[in-house]
Amino acid sequence: MYMDEKELLKMLSSNRNEAYEHLYNEYYTPLVLFADHYVSNQDVARDLVQEVFIALLDVKTKFENLLHLKSYLYNSLRNKCLNHLRHEKIKQEFLQEELYLSDEFFEQKTIEEDVYSLLLSALDNLSPQSKEVMLLSLEGLSNADIAERLQLSVETVKSYKKSSKKKLTEHLLSRKDYPAFMLFMMLLELYHSI
Repeated sequence: MYMDEKELLKMLSSNRNEAYEHLYNEYYTPLVLFADHYVSNQDVARDLVQEVFIALLDVKTKFENLLHLKSYLYNSLRNKCLNHLRHEKIKQEFLQEELYLSDEFFEQKTIEEDVYSLLLSALDNLSPQSKEVMLLSLEGLSNADIAERLQLSVETVKSYKKSSKKKLTEHLLSRKDYPAFMLFMMLLELYHSI
């Protein structure tokens, strides 16, 4: 259906449905093809074109001519496409970062578990009293709390810890079946938590 340019613009400024229907019928397909060049997805392109037409309902601008109206439609659609692509890029970067962090987190937790497991097995080389002091220390208890729980003096607890750290360090450094960084991690864990 043909509609005169002036008549179309007049009907559009009066918010008449016929004008919007005409524009939709006339420009929907070319706009979808235009958007598809940007987003490479027909469904997304259709959605973006729909958004442009919906936004057109709220436009209070009086278009001077058909070229001005077409320019508005295509520029609005281009901007929506670019915004969509930016959003997709940010979403993709976020997902990549999450994937990286989850892999890194898993790797870190695996190393921590290995380190802790080796440390616990190394504690088996200590006397029962020294082992008990070290286990309580690894649980985060202070020297005073350990002394109270085991009915020892604080100085005795410190002495047990000092000699145990020395024995554990020697034992862990003598291990040839673990890489140096694992042993370093164990020693670091040992000295930070005790």
